[in-house]
Amino acid sequence: MSVLTAPVERLRSRPMVVRSAVTVSVVLGSALSAYLVSRGQWYLILVLLLAVPVALVFHRNPLLALGVWLAVDPFLQAVQANGTGRKFYWLFHRGLPVLILGLIVVARLAGLTRRRLTMGWLEVVMAGYLVASILSIQFASLDVLATSYHLYDRVAIPMAVYLLVRWYPPGRRSFEAAVPILAFVLLFQVAAGALQWFAPDLIPRAWLGRVGSRTTGSLGHPSVYGTTVLAAGAFLFHMGQATRPRFPRWMYSTAFAVSLAAAFATLSRAAWLAAFVAGATMAVLHPRAVRRLAVAMVGLSFVIVLATPVEPLIERAVSRFYSDQSQESALSRLPVVLASIRMFEARPVEGWGYGNFDLYDRQFQGRVGDLFVPDKDHASHNLYLTILAEQGLIGILLYLGPALILLVKTPAALRALPRDGPTGRRLLVVLWLVPAMHFVVNNFSNMKVPFGLGLYWLSLGLIAGIVLPPRLPADEPPVIEMIGMGGAPR
Repeated sequence: MSVLTAPVERLRSRPMVVRSAVTVSVVLGSALSAYLVSRGQWYLILVLLLAVPVALVFHRNPLLALGVWLAVDPFLQAVQANGTGRKFYWLFHRGLPVLILGLIVVARLAGLTRRRLTMGWLEVVMAGYLVASILSIQFASLDVLATSYHLYDRVAIPMAVYLLVRWYPPGRRSFEAAVPILAFVLLFQVAAGALQWFAPDLIPRAWLGRVGSRTTGSLGHPSVYGTTVLAAGAFLFHMGQATRPRFPRWMYSTAFAVSLAAAFATLSRAAWLAAFVAGATMAVLHPRAVRRLAVAMVGLSFVIVLATPVEPLIERAVSRFYSDQSQESALSRLPVVLASIRMFEARPVEGWGYGNFDLYDRQFQGRVGDLFVPDKDHASHNLYLTILAEQGLIGILLYLGPALILLVKTPAALRALPRDGPTGRRLLVVLWLVPAMHFVVNNFSNMKVPFGLGLYWLSLGLIAGIVLPPRLPADEPPVIEMIGMGGAPR
């Protein structure tokens, strides 16, 4: 067989659907190229040609695409509606996860892979929430198109990220490969947060929405910022203690300390509570390392206070506890909470429609005892009460269902995992830390930043890959063995 005829012979050996797909792609690609040349947009042909090898690389290693999404998506959460940044938002946030899932499904249908695309009861519940939300928008929304975009960004894309790690559960090497990505995310967000306070002229205008009052980095919301840096810091801290890291362990401990400081700088009481949860969890998992870190942080805090201009930040942090403004901020949310409950009581099953809370809540607000009288409308500060009001019992049960299913299955999985090692039971606890922190902050805020919701569903997908191993052919090992969790403790 000659070199020229070998590709043809290999193509002939493929299934008919593959040959047909190749033929259709060539025809459509030629027609599209001719059209672009006629319009003077020949440079787009180079983009399309580059997209082919990129798609092939991501098809062979879908988790690489996940790494790209993790590294790039935080930059795109506060981009302007019109501009170059929005195009990248379409490409990386709205396009990349769906594209990779499409490649996986096509490869499975074409017989190019034997991997089973697991769809259990948990995924059925997720699909149920997505369908219920779509129907709610169609029948109750005043702006179907705009609300559908919100649903796609905040629900469909995060669920696509979940499916990506559910169908391709990462192994030990993948978890170790995530270390530099999360270190980059953490360091960049900390740097962006510091510049918001001390040199706001050096960062893009889109990141200055809450400059001087909250730390948000490039993520646009203090709660999302806090949970993101805490999740990255906790993971790095765990991997530094459970493996033989490339760098000294004190660097991983420093990363966790920096994440705690960054969460404090959000000046968000919800993020502070999440930081307490993260610190307490790490103290239980790695007590000796946390004790050493606590001593070092005390000394470092004195140095920072004496050597840097952090007085304005500290003064604002104190005012978050002891000030009339802080008290009014907390009490002003009570009428909105009351409105959520009354809206649920009025329509307990189906709710008032996805995304419609702000349309109807004002008419349900009222005086809350002698504490506060509503004089202006406030946004909801509780994700779960918002879902309860907008989508009723159906929506809240379907939304929380996947996390509850995994929570019930977790104790048995913990007993089956080794205690030590980077992928033992401690890793499962660290993964659960992300949903726990999201539960904390979402009781005080209505999270609408897509990356924060993506991080939540990503963690659930990683947990599901451990506690709900897929049914595999007889010649394939279970997930626990695939990721190095089987056998005796290491």
